[in-house]
Amino acid sequence: MPSNGKKEPGENLIDKLRSIFSPKDPQKKKNALPPKAHFSIWYFLMAFLLFSYLQQYFLLGRVETVPYSQFKQT
Repeated sequence: MPSNGKKEPGENLIDKLRSIFSPKDPQKKKNALPPKAHFSIWYFLMAFLLFSYLQQYFLLGRVETVPYSQFKQT
């Protein structure tokens, strides 16, 4: 690193990438509120699809195929 305090362009890029991808410290301030829960639409979508599948599997009546000749007798 140069002695004048300036960073090389590659070092600036690395620092920027670290700041973007590194985990954030949620409580940097002393009296800060705790972070809010993170909600993702993907959780809702997966829960909805799972619920729909389970409902279809467990709550639909069973369909029995009856031959026409047997149907005609009744």
